[in-house]
Formats: sequence, structure tokens, C-alpha cells
Amino acid sequence: MLSWVCFVAALGARCLSGWVPDVGLPRTFVPALTTPALALLGVVVSALGLRFGRRRSALVRVGLFLNAAVLLLSGLAALIFVWILGR
Repeated sequence: MLSWVCFVAALGARCLSGWVPDVGLPRTFVPALTTPALALLGVVVSALGLRFGRRRSALVRVGLFLNAAVLLLSGLAALIFVWILGR
């Protein structure tokens, strides 16, 4: 279930970034940094659940897939952002 919490937090990173005090970064960088971090944490937790869990339920596999998809899409968005800035 912790992987699902990480997935929901990664999707809501923009809303959650409003609770973070000002750290000197532009406001758009905070969700851009927290989304992949939370998705990576969800992938790690899901992988540990598959590896060491008593039963490998479909819920853990779906959580792994969703967090991996968020991690992949946020990485793709970061690459496109850097590519656009480089033009």
C-alpha cells in the first residue's frame, strides 16, 4: 500500500509543493523534483514488496507499473524541457 501512497503523492506533487516552505528554487522546480523522487520511492517499495512479500499480489504489480510509468513520463517531460530550453 505504501507504493500506492507514493503514486498518489507523485500525482499530487504540484498541490503538495504549496506546503513546502520557500527553498530558493522557482516554484515550478519543486514539483518537477518531487514527482520523480516519489515515483522512484514507489518503484523501490513495490520491488521490495515483490521480492520479500509473502504473496505477490496483483496490487503490488499494478503499483509497480504505475510508479514506473510516472517515473518514465516525468523523465521524458524533463528531457523535453531541457531540449526546448536548449533551442
